[in-house]
Amino acid sequence: MYTDEDRRRLLESRHDISACDNPALLTPKPTFQSAVLESRDELASARVGIQSATGLVSRERTETDTERARLEEAVLACVRRYAFVRGKVQDVLLNVDPDMPLPASERERRQRLFDRVFGTTPSDLGRMSQGNIVEVAGGVADALAKEPDLAQLGLAEGLAIAHAAARDAAKELNREADEDTQAMLGLRAARDAFDRAASAHALFVESLLARSGRKDEIGQFVLARDAAYAARRAARVPVSEEPGANEIDEPPVAPTP
Repeated sequence: MYTDEDRRRLLESRHDISACDNPALLTPKPTFQSAVLESRDELASARVGIQSATGLVSRERTETDTERARLEEAVLACVRRYAFVRGKVQDVLLNVDPDMPLPASERERRQRLFDRVFGTTPSDLGRMSQGNIVEVAGGVADALAKEPDLAQLGLAEGLAIAHAAARDAAKELNREADEDTQAMLGLRAARDAFDRAASAHALFVESLLARSGRKDEIGQFVLARDAAYAARRAARVPVSEEPGANEIDEPPVAPTP
């Protein structure tokens, strides 16, 4: 569900938020302690924002995959129905009783009609894009309903239903794709907000430690500044192998005294 970068963000922030649960460990001044808690809470809120935005992206992608599968099946149904109808029309219009032959002009007229409406073979139709398949099916359904020679065969309704289902599925997939885009934009915004909050929090914690000559303790409060952790990041050790990686969805907890 999470990218490696988001896993890193959640892992580091879970540590950093927990490390500031007791601001007296950073500063004895009440004013600064209140500021530590406010900075911690801003980081916690930004962390929840990442989790919420990622969850929305995941749900939207699942819904999009569902609609994509529905469209694929609806398009295949159009191809199958088209093949069935085409065979029926070909049999009625062109496969005439040899004992009751048609005049040459009538045979030609029927052949032209068939070629105009059903010139695309089912195999060729199946190789078209989904949009083209839906368009062709719609045109043929319309012809089946309006062409006198075809309307009397009663074959229009089945293809019209298949076409409508595919058309509606395509619209729904487009809507879901738009929602996917909006969800991704929301996730990018959440990441930006988080990175600003995390950076500001780290700078504030460092400034407090610097005031009391304790800058070398920064790794206790900001995981990204911990020497061992930073070395593993530089060595590209997977975040999933870090201690606590399986708990990144859990809320931060205060460290054990």
